Amino acid sequence: AEGFDVVEASSGVEALAAVARKQPDLVLQDLLLPDMDGFDLIGQLRALPEMASVPIVAFSGFLSRLEAGRAAGVGFTDFLAKPVEPSRLLQLVLTYLPEIVATQAIGACKRVLLVDDDPIQLKFGRLKLRSLGFTVETATDGVEALAVVRGSTFDAVLADVLMPRMDGFRLCGEIRRDGTLAGVPVILTSSNYVEEADRVLAKRMGASAFVVRRPDLSDAIAALCNAIAAPLDAPRPPADATPAEHHDRVLCQLERQAAMNGVFALRFAMQASMLSVMAGVSEALTQHGTIKRSLPDILASIVDASGISSGALYLSTTGEVGLALGATLGFSEAGSICLRTFCGQRAFFDRVIASKVPRAVAISDGDAAASQLLVRLDVAYALMIPFVSAGDCLGMLVLGSRDRDLTEHDWMSFARMIAVQIGQALALSREVTERHRIARELKHLHEVILAANEAADVPALFEVVLRRLGEQGDWTFAAAWRPQLATHTLVCEHVWTSSPDDRSRLAPIVEPTFALGEGLLGRAWASQKPCWTEDLAQEPDCPRSAAAHALDLHAGLVVPILADGEVTAVIELFKDSRGQDVNVVEVATTMAIQLGSVIARKRDQDARRESEARFARLWQCGIVGIAIADLSGKVYDANDEYLRMLGWSRAELHAGEINWLNQTPAEASDVTQLKATGAARPWEVELTRKDGTRVPVLIGVAMLDQNNCMAYISDLSERKRAEALLHQSDEQLRQAQKMEAVGRLAGGIAHDFNNALSVVLSYSEMMVEDLRPGEPMREDAQEICNAAQRAARLTKQLLIFSRQQVVAPRILDLDEVVFNTEKMLQRILGADIELVALRTDGLGRISADLGSIEQVVMNLVVNARDAMPTGGTLTIETANVVLDEDYVRAHHGATLGPHVMLSVSDNGTGMSRATQTRIFEPFFTTKEQGKGTGLGLATVFGIVQQTGGSIWVYSELGLGTTFKIYLPRVDADADLPLPISVAPTSMRGTETILLVEDEDQVRAVARDILRRNGYHVIEARNAGEALLLTESSPVLDLLLTDVVMPQMSGPVLAKRLAVSRPQLKILCMSGYTDDSIVRHGVLDTSIAYLQKPFTLDTLTRKVREVLDANP
Repeated sequence: AEGFDVVEASSGVEALAAVARKQPDLVLQDLLLPDMDGFDLIGQLRALPEMASVPIVAFSGFLSRLEAGRAAGVGFTDFLAKPVEPSRLLQLVLTYLPEIVATQAIGACKRVLLVDDDPIQLKFGRLKLRSLGFTVETATDGVEALAVVRGSTFDAVLADVLMPRMDGFRLCGEIRRDGTLAGVPVILTSSNYVEEADRVLAKRMGASAFVVRRPDLSDAIAALCNAIAAPLDAPRPPADATPAEHHDRVLCQLERQAAMNGVFALRFAMQASMLSVMAGVSEALTQHGTIKRSLPDILASIVDASGISSGALYLSTTGEVGLALGATLGFSEAGSICLRTFCGQRAFFDRVIASKVPRAVAISDGDAAASQLLVRLDVAYALMIPFVSAGDCLGMLVLGSRDRDLTEHDWMSFARMIAVQIGQALALSREVTERHRIARELKHLHEVILAANEAADVPALFEVVLRRLGEQGDWTFAAAWRPQLATHTLVCEHVWTSSPDDRSRLAPIVEPTFALGEGLLGRAWASQKPCWTEDLAQEPDCPRSAAAHALDLHAGLVVPILADGEVTAVIELFKDSRGQDVNVVEVATTMAIQLGSVIARKRDQDARRESEARFARLWQCGIVGIAIADLSGKVYDANDEYLRMLGWSRAELHAGEINWLNQTPAEASDVTQLKATGAARPWEVELTRKDGTRVPVLIGVAMLDQNNCMAYISDLSERKRAEALLHQSDEQLRQAQKMEAVGRLAGGIAHDFNNALSVVLSYSEMMVEDLRPGEPMREDAQEICNAAQRAARLTKQLLIFSRQQVVAPRILDLDEVVFNTEKMLQRILGADIELVALRTDGLGRISADLGSIEQVVMNLVVNARDAMPTGGTLTIETANVVLDEDYVRAHHGATLGPHVMLSVSDNGTGMSRATQTRIFEPFFTTKEQGKGTGLGLATVFGIVQQTGGSIWVYSELGLGTTFKIYLPRVDADADLPLPISVAPTSMRGTETILLVEDEDQVRAVARDILRRNGYHVIEARNAGEALLLTESSPVLDLLLTDVVMPQMSGPVLAKRLAVSRPQLKILCMSGYTDDSIVRHGVLDTSIAYLQKPFTLDTLTRKVREVLDANP
């Protein structure tokens, strides 16, 4: 009607042939064809090179087929659902063929009267003619048409032959009899076959043409155009000849119409049967839910609709069998049994299935296989109908009859129609069943994964997964095995069983361990793929076969769970039946992938939570300051330690007032390097606090993203202080070690000097004593004596510095000592220096040598005086103090506990740091040459150290100096003053003295001094000689012995002699240190002691005191 050239085809084969003859511009294809599936046809069409770009539109009444076509993507350009509205069809055609121009409007300015009693044909004809440009009027019979044509002017009349009231022949005659209408062309049409007699009668009645009405009206339109283009004057028909011929021709037309209506009725009946079959199939599938359970009802509906008494339905199966009998109806019991084995004609069945087209057979065909099949089924005819969908054979219907010829064309048409329809229904049912199965499995899988996601941890995950899988999959037993890194084996950690009573019997199943590749579990572990067994008891290399048989465990599935590419667990599922389910393996594989993702995610979550917890602890611990900032320096988050460290408040942080670039200026290159590397190695720097003070920190920075970074800041204040203290302590230790070394050197030199000075002093004094006044030699001898005495004093100071002098400690009140020396100190200071003495009530006592303490005060005062050449103030202060651990750590050599402090301060010139490090060294002095020996402060240092105290100096140039001495406090009352000893009236004597000295010169000078003063002297070089001499000397009054001698010391010798001579007086002498004397037992006894170097006076005086002392 729209002017398009349309080629029709009723099957796939006809469509392919039409395309081979002429390439179409557009193809409209039904998806349900009698000889092939629509998907097969589109595949063959698209395979043709000339059809690659031709639009092909699919249409179908089954929406599922349209959806399947869309999903499959097999090559359709568009899809159209039945029933198709003409306007929608025309719109779609014009969409894909816009360049096709309809046939030229040949009917322009032409008026045509269209006459037909069929409203459908009338409407279609009107649309067709109007599309060609004609102006169309219509009438439903000849009477109405005659009235219309007489009332208006028409260029032609197009009328049907068979109409009520007045047929087409009579209408044509009436028009020709009307003189005003005789020239109007009349074209008669009929949908039936037109005989020659029909054409003759039409011509005699004045018709321009008599044509068969085709669906596209092509013949009628051609005749109409010819008649309008060349009108002929028709003669008037003879009135006496028309009725007989007219009646015969109309009767023939009616007979042909009746025959055609019979054909239509048969087709309608077949369509009704088909609809009945489809309704029965649909009802059976709906009622039973699955194809297998629906087959008997489907077969019954087919047999009932076809009017045939017997039939069988086969369904295709996977595996080697291929077909399986699903239902039979109407056959004998023997025939039903025979059908199960394909009646011994399996090859014949396979050929029909392979052809995918229906096959009708009769006993008279002469085909041996077909004849044998019919004989066994006890029928004369059989119709075998494969069900094909999307190129796959889904099954086959076998209909049998004893009397109805199933090889007729109508039955084959019925077979083709039912093959397609039932094939589509079975495919749809399978698809729906599969979708339901997939939906059910996805639901179960979703529930399992959801439960796994909600599990608190991985162990809980396996517990819930095993329970869900076991309950939803009708499993009997489920277990989860975890790899053990230490032993490289699988160990069962979680178990589920459908019967709690079985848990006690599961030990043989769950207790063994499996190495990689060992048994079903080990193979799944090694291959990282699921493993299925139809019977665990029959599995090779299975140590659990006997236990599985006892527990009735057979079919099973083992699935490895992979997380981050490694097997994190192996799940096994077993049931009490045998066999394999491919779908279960697919679902289990999907589940394993999902569970692996869940486990990996939970691991990541656990790791992230642990990391976040660690960071939170680090954030909150207050050990490290943490700040998050952008590269412009703005700090937008920080922990409390960072804020405390830099003196900011959290409110100021939230207000955006903190900028780390203001705290430590950074170069642009530093920021660029930080962005490039993502991190900066920790470095030490000083940050500026809010109050402007500086704090030393160790800082490390790492980028969080492109614009933000995190800084970790550790306060180094304590470390710096500790380092400073350590440095100070190291300096103090080095100083102490240096002083110790100098002291040892000085002590050793002093000992040797003492022996030498004893000789020099004694002989020089004897020379002075022997020479008369006025003699020249006497003055020389006196100078020697004076020089020796000065050397002796220096030696004594060295001994004091090295803590090697012999002292007599007493309990002293330091305030009293200072008070007693205050007048003398004032005389030393002079009038231009003010002396301020600050005493402390309740001052503690110390244990020290009185003379030594007085010398300490004297030396410090003299040193202070020299530091104030223009006068000033000198302050002496005492106090009770307690030295704590912090002070002791910072001051090497100090001791913990209560002390008495003596402080001497001046406001003189002060000292530099370099001078302070050396002031206690012997012979170090800042005074001019000849104004100091450099032993004053060294002597102070030695006395303080020997007393068990410590001394520290604090001085700044131009401000003055303070010396602080800390002496251990003792809980005791001060000793009474020592009684004044009475000097002996005469130094001479006549007693016998045993002199023991290993130094020859010292022994000689001591012998001479004693003999000069009347004593009888017996000499011995060592203790051995002394013991021998005592055996021959009946009288001995005094033993004068050196302390340190080879072989035997002086005190030991004294003890040996005291046994046989208890009244023997003993006097020890030594130039060694007090430590040596103590070690040799001198100060622990009442033995008298004489310190070298001795002089003539000191030796004779001490000897006389010992001899005169009461026993």
